[in-house]
Amino acid sequence: YEKNPDAMLRQFGIERGSLEQWQYEHRLRSKDVSGFLTTSNSAGSFFLLAVFAGVGLCMEAWRARGREETLVALVCTGLVTAVSLAGLLMTQSKGAIGAFFLIVPILTVCVRWGGTIWKYRVMLTVAAAVCAAAAIAAMVAYGQRHGRLPGGNSMLVRWQYWTASAQMAVEHPLLGIGGGNFATHYMQYKNPAAPETVADPHNWVLSILCRFGVLGLLAMAAAMAFVFRGQRTEDRGQRTEGWSERFLWVGILAGVLATLMA
Repeated sequence: YEKNPDAMLRQFGIERGSLEQWQYEHRLRSKDVSGFLTTSNSAGSFFLLAVFAGVGLCMEAWRARGREETLVALVCTGLVTAVSLAGLLMTQSKGAIGAFFLIVPILTVCVRWGGTIWKYRVMLTVAAAVCAAAAIAAMVAYGQRHGRLPGGNSMLVRWQYWTASAQMAVEHPLLGIGGGNFATHYMQYKNPAAPETVADPHNWVLSILCRFGVLGLLAMAAAMAFVFRGQRTEDRGQRTEGWSERFLWVGILAGVLATLMA
């Protein structure tokens, strides 16, 4: 495209210097046009899930080390996880790679001091909720004051997605607009100055809230909270407490959280 933009623009009937050209170049540079398997952020999210699920399997195999078959499993899962990590880096997705490096220390702390964290889970959950609420409030205040989020053009259009989605969620609070209907409803709430139309708000909370309402969001939260549910089992008369298949679940949960942040 950079060598001969006119030739490609003619194929799509786009006039040079028009808004359509700007939109096309924006999508081209963000790998959001036909010809790519998926966007870099989406591909990065898929690799994140694979990496952290592999981490969970590696940790489970390491915990059961000592048998030959366990060593084979550890080597195989380690190689697959390494390949997935290489794929993550190849996507060059800033969000996905940043989420990976952010979640790794959190995963390490959860595994290393999981018992202590579980002991103080209520206090830590409240603290995390307060911090999240403060961050959201600061972001909304900045957006309302400046009409955008801090950062490049991607942050400008995200603020436009989110404000329109928030209006949509307010008008359809309980059950939302239904799955697969976001793109058509978005046009009713889109800022006329916004250059793009989208089929997803690029925010998982708003996405669920718009499509399935408050009930859907609560169901999603309950499904994620299930991972943290304490499992009590009887083992030869002794009571033990822990996470069901804890290392695998911790690895998968870390991948899910990292994907949502990406």
